[in-house]
Amino acid sequence: MKLHLSEHWRHNLECPTCKAPLDQVRDQTLVCLCCQGRYPISKGIVKFRAPDEDGSQPAFTTVGQDFHENLVGRFGLYMARRHYLYRISNHVKPGGRLIEIGSGGGSRYLGRRYDTLGVDLSLSAAQVCSSSCKSAIQSGASPLPLASNSADGIVSSCLLEHLDDTTVRPVLSEMCRVLASGAVMVHFFDLDTDHGFFSWAKRQDWYGRIFVKSRGHFGLRPWNEWENLFAECGFRIQAAQFFCKWWIQDASTWAALRDDEVPPLAKSVARVVGSARSSRMLSLGVDCITTFTDDTIGRLMPDRWSSKAIVILQKSTR
Repeated sequence: MKLHLSEHWRHNLECPTCKAPLDQVRDQTLVCLCCQGRYPISKGIVKFRAPDEDGSQPAFTTVGQDFHENLVGRFGLYMARRHYLYRISNHVKPGGRLIEIGSGGGSRYLGRRYDTLGVDLSLSAAQVCSSSCKSAIQSGASPLPLASNSADGIVSSCLLEHLDDTTVRPVLSEMCRVLASGAVMVHFFDLDTDHGFFSWAKRQDWYGRIFVKSRGHFGLRPWNEWENLFAECGFRIQAAQFFCKWWIQDASTWAALRDDEVPPLAKSVARVVGSARSSRMLSLGVDCITTFTDDTIGRLMPDRWSSKAIVILQKSTR
């Protein structure tokens, strides 16, 4: 049976229970010859978690766009997701063995540039990801069913803020185990902050429901807590960039305010932003404006006011 795995990732699959290599396929199932663990295969995707047929796992199946190696393409790459893809391109060499955790439908750009393995809780997302990347599996982030030191880079977008106090250390430790010595991680994630927009939002009764519970953001932490966690789990911070330091927030933040409990003025702004997001050109324009504002005025403001960050981490060599 053909698996949606490149040669490298196929040979670096490990049983999440006993850490033995997984190389035996029987009756549409990947079998561990050591502990007899069995992992079903669906349309080429190995399932290391129960399938999400009941819809309990949200499936983000949008496939990201590619960027051509010309001036327009480089500009689009730089602006996309607050420079997230651009930072990856600067820190992971082309052709490198990359893992995107929480990949959703995957990224055409990352799939073309790297030997990318998409890892997602959702089976449907992993299946879509296999169309943009050579490799995809359905799995959680802890344990990762992969050999130690098998990755040149690990990346994620909007993942870390979902890791509560019981899961954050195991997940970061697994990332450290799988990364090769001296390899890097790039993460784009939300921060906990009491400044700007969020100093107002946190005083409202609906804040916890809209921005924490409904989004599963049980791992929102201020930057200093993340600094300690990264160091504790074996990483050194190479660089960090901070965004959304005042009222000009990400479009997705404002769009979340289309709720009956939200004050009329804020709800009106949310509706306008929501309408803009429905148009690709308008959404691109809003993203360019907010990113440009962050890169200019935002740099003059304290980093502790930020609600979003990109961090580049290197696995310690000691």
